[in-house]
Amino acid sequence: MRKALLTFDIENLYQVNNNVALVATLLNDLGIKGTLFVTADILKNEINDILDAQNQGHEIASHGSVHPYIYQKKFKSHISALFGEQGIRDYVRLSYSIFREKGIKVKGFRSVGFRLGSNLLIEAKQYFRYFAGNGPEIQRIDDSFIVLPISRILGNIFFHPAMILYAPLNMIAERLIAKNEIIVLYFHSFDLIKKPSELAFFCPAWKKKIYYQKTGSYLRKRIEVLLRFLGSNGFEFITCNDLTELLLRKY
Repeated sequence: MRKALLTFDIENLYQVNNNVALVATLLNDLGIKGTLFVTADILKNEINDILDAQNQGHEIASHGSVHPYIYQKKFKSHISALFGEQGIRDYVRLSYSIFREKGIKVKGFRSVGFRLGSNLLIEAKQYFRYFAGNGPEIQRIDDSFIVLPISRILGNIFFHPAMILYAPLNMIAERLIAKNEIIVLYFHSFDLIKKPSELAFFCPAWKKKIYYQKTGSYLRKRIEVLLRFLGSNGFEFITCNDLTELLLRKY
């Protein structure tokens, strides 16, 4: 049976509450397991929901210690500092230790914007079992660390939630299936929420029109159809850590 990984980035960029519960409810309704990449600032208000999601069989992974707000004027400078030589060390270390201090053992890491680099991987493999982000293909590093890239639709085009708003879902699924590889999909918790005012106010007009204004129940239904289509075509949904363990044993 072919494997599929369903991942959600859960961030507090837009002050949306109940992120984890929203995602866990969707996964439970579909009867599948998923991996929730959570930023550290979610822990304060949603720790009980996180623990509930774990108990339900979902994986909690780290999406970093901080996630700069992408529509800030100083966003680029924040990212540059975060991914400087010293910044990377602190960022990755805190992305692990903050969760452990809360009693949550995270084995996976996804950086802001899926950013990848040799320095980041060197730091990440000191704390984590796998990195889920960009990359050409699934690869193993130093016999103990796995890189899981996001699935591609055509050539270098990564799967993006906005695709399923406009393209026929069976066509997207067929493209994914035709790649004959492990499927790694990603969504965001705010994909399941109807037009939060923070999203509508701050985002560029084109993104507001074609994406953010269509989040909520409509996008959720499209997600459900796509996942059921993949399931009916023989895909088993497992967590990123489940796959990592399989790959480490295989190699």
